[in-house]
Amino acid sequence: MVSLAHRAVLLARPPQFAGIEAPSVPDVVGRARLDDAAGEGAFRQVRQAVLAWLGGRKAVEATLSSGLHQLDERRTLAVANTYADDGTEAATRIQLNERNDSGFWSTTMTACTQTHGGLVISVELECADLAHGVHPQPPGLIRELLDVLPVCDGPSRLTRMPIAIHAEYVDYLRDVLMSPDRRMPVLVAAKPLAHHGTWERRWRDITRGAAGMASLYLLTDLAAVDAFRGLVYEYHRVAPGAVRTFLPEVDPAWRADGHRHRVLSFGRLSDRADHAWSNVVGSVQQMSRSAAVPPSLNEVTFPGIDSETAARARRHALDAAADTGTGEGDLRAEIAVLTGLLTEADTQISDLTAGRERLARQLAAAADAHRRSEDDLDLQVVEHMETLAELDQARAELKQLRSILHRRGRSHDAHPHLATPSPPAGFEELLDRIGDLPLIAFTAERRRALELDDTDARRAPVWAGKAWQALRALNSYAEHSTSPTGFPGDFYAFCHRPPIGAEPFPANKVAMDESDRVQNHPAWAKERMLPVPPVLDPTGVMLMTAHIKLESRGSISPRIYFVDNTAGPTGQIIIGFIGRHLTNTMT
Repeated sequence: MVSLAHRAVLLARPPQFAGIEAPSVPDVVGRARLDDAAGEGAFRQVRQAVLAWLGGRKAVEATLSSGLHQLDERRTLAVANTYADDGTEAATRIQLNERNDSGFWSTTMTACTQTHGGLVISVELECADLAHGVHPQPPGLIRELLDVLPVCDGPSRLTRMPIAIHAEYVDYLRDVLMSPDRRMPVLVAAKPLAHHGTWERRWRDITRGAAGMASLYLLTDLAAVDAFRGLVYEYHRVAPGAVRTFLPEVDPAWRADGHRHRVLSFGRLSDRADHAWSNVVGSVQQMSRSAAVPPSLNEVTFPGIDSETAARARRHALDAAADTGTGEGDLRAEIAVLTGLLTEADTQISDLTAGRERLARQLAAAADAHRRSEDDLDLQVVEHMETLAELDQARAELKQLRSILHRRGRSHDAHPHLATPSPPAGFEELLDRIGDLPLIAFTAERRRALELDDTDARRAPVWAGKAWQALRALNSYAEHSTSPTGFPGDFYAFCHRPPIGAEPFPANKVAMDESDRVQNHPAWAKERMLPVPPVLDPTGVMLMTAHIKLESRGSISPRIYFVDNTAGPTGQIIIGFIGRHLTNTMT
């Protein structure tokens, strides 16, 4: 059995091949890793997959014998093998390089034995000098390997096409999701209630892009959907037409865990103008980038076409130079030999320089990733401390109120059983819930809010939860403002000193105006001309400066912009914007 992952990283290693114009430093845009490929025929099956892939690319009579093969003026095929002391094959490397109108492409497949048995296989796609608009996709060789090798991730089979799950097999799917041995994501889709061409095309594109990087499953009908929901509860369910990305370590009994596993609804998948489906593949590939390369792959060398061949060529060249005579012809021959050695030295220097650049880029990327992780951790610590402070304050107030009720003989009122709805898992669910708030009028672009779900899948549930609290606070303020007694202040005052029965939002997250510099900057002010009902302005837009901060740090820092029209013709709060931070002096 084997387990496979796909990984996209940056790597600067320009390979040198005869007959191919040297590219600029290429990027590795795809890497698939297969572990523990068992069986005596594993190497044979790997070659079978390579030949099938080469045949699909119309390679001319491709041969997999060791050496460098010039397929044509634009393509070379390099093959190398190593053997153990007992003569058994230990590793093989096959590399196809081609330059065409779209750029330089190099696909490398490396397979080697592991100390505990079986094979580990890597497939890499390197690209450079790409034409405008060309977007590399994972190597097609990955799918060929899936066809000939039994590939598994823990108990889950990895396949080119999704595995159909009928109602009687949902137990197996639940076990896959909960398995501690699984390290890759699982994509679970549920068929729509009716045929839908756009949905089917996009699900097909998702499975094609994620094959080998995630397990793929399809709930075949409503009976399977209902049976699956019965096992994983509402928190982890997959509705008809939806696609859910399950990360490792699923806990169906924990409501909060459901937020980790992102859902893309049928409405978004079937909307031709909505391209969020591509983020499903993108997130799977992003997760694959963190997969570690096994040491056996990093340590394997192929002297047959690398150092040994180069050393032999140098020895022959030096011997040829030493054996020349003193005549003019001999000297010319010696000069030619030495010129060749200089050319080879230049090539080696170029290789070393490229290697140094590769390491520098890797170090820079690692430093950037570390910085982002540190920033994210710092932000989470701050938010956690804020939450603890709010919780301590709420507990202190609750304790005091309960004491008062007990002293007044109303102990039964001190411990009410209140139903508390769970926060929305994302902005799509948030927008669906706004209708539950009668004094909130949402006129903003849905797209801007939904983009937050796509921008950062980990942070989006937190932002959506805060946005829901903010909207409920605005609705509570509107209720008090439009009541017979009214409220003598704006939303900030409401949050700073909330009246009895109010549902406030942290006042330090509320700003009732923008700075003069922002309002006087034409472009920045134009961004804040946001949609309103025509009864407020015949043009349909109005300058909005009052806003709520859903996050105070980072480049996204979502905001809610609103207009207080509780004293106007609508009697509502108008929400003109939910989305990432608009331009100001700090962006």
